[in-house]
Amino acid sequence: MARQPAASAPGRGGGAGRGWARLRGARLLVALVLALAVMAGGAPPAVAAANSSFTVGSPRCLLAGKPALLEQAPVVRQGAVYLALRDAAAALGVTPGELAWDGLRRTVTVRHGAGVMVLAVGSRAVLLNGHPWPLVAPVQLVAGRVQVPLAGVARALGMDVSWDAGVRTVSLSAPDSAQWDRSGSSSRASGVERESRPREFAWTTGGQPCRVTVAFSTLDYQRLGQLPRPLDYRAYLEEDLGAATVAELAWSIRGAAAGAGVDERQAVLAFVQGAIPYVLEAGGEYPQYPLQTVVDGGDCEDKVLLAASLMKALGERPALLVFPGHMALGLAGDDLEGTSFRSGGTAYYCAETTAPGWSIGQLPARMAGRTPSVIPVDGP
Repeated sequence: MARQPAASAPGRGGGAGRGWARLRGARLLVALVLALAVMAGGAPPAVAAANSSFTVGSPRCLLAGKPALLEQAPVVRQGAVYLALRDAAAALGVTPGELAWDGLRRTVTVRHGAGVMVLAVGSRAVLLNGHPWPLVAPVQLVAGRVQVPLAGVARALGMDVSWDAGVRTVSLSAPDSAQWDRSGSSSRASGVERESRPREFAWTTGGQPCRVTVAFSTLDYQRLGQLPRPLDYRAYLEEDLGAATVAELAWSIRGAAAGAGVDERQAVLAFVQGAIPYVLEAGGEYPQYPLQTVVDGGDCEDKVLLAASLMKALGERPALLVFPGHMALGLAGDDLEGTSFRSGGTAYYCAETTAPGWSIGQLPARMAGRTPSVIPVDGP
């Protein structure tokens, strides 16, 4: 199961016009603004020297050590304290013109000085100047407002995070020792050096050649091999180790799809079908974590878990379709068509991952007449 980092919030520690209208006047949380200022190469703003704290259920907070009032109180969801973007202090200097909401891809791009941050709804990572960092819980879109896991984003940015369970308060501070470079990487993000190995992938989508390169941490890969193999498939999608690499891979596939002029969802599916080899486990039947499948290949359930992780990083709504003796990917989308299976009122369109040539909505003949168990990735 996903491990619990120290000093976190409870639990662990993933029409454009209409969406933008709801995000007008939005402000980033303290951690985001501070990090963007430092990433831009400038001195941190005055708030860096003082603590900021947010209490679950209370609109009152401390910003730079001074009392302030939020429009919406922080909430606990999926084991993390969430804060709406628009509820950060307007005085921190991020203007509506520095925020861009992409309703089709469900992402918010923040451009502040020379720094760029991308947050994708449903993703368990943020992109800082082109480099992914894992989060403890996914970015969410609730009632038209983007909400972020406060501690996860702050910790990814190298800030100190503490949680007082007695008063249900999360506190943030930026120690003087935190050093950020322009790539968005922090010297304090890891206590050890992580050897990085590049891996290049090539495949074809819609007759168009695609190619991406991603680097993975050999230490993360080795540690994944020491983790337990839980029965709950969703636990493999919630593990922090390797999440940043998978998110980076997803965004690279998005870029390759845009360059080839093809649908990014079909590009992800074709990537898993053609670039990831189908391999049966020699040591018995057990699921793999997505990064392991990126490195080693895998069988149907492994490839489906990887596909679900990639889709989720792009803000899609995947599900696992578990047939007797087989697994396929399910994908929700109002513009999709073909064979689908429903869960909780949502239709998930079948996507076969084992071999190239299958499109979203196509069901293999051998599965005809069979009804799978539908497991939404973000469902109960």
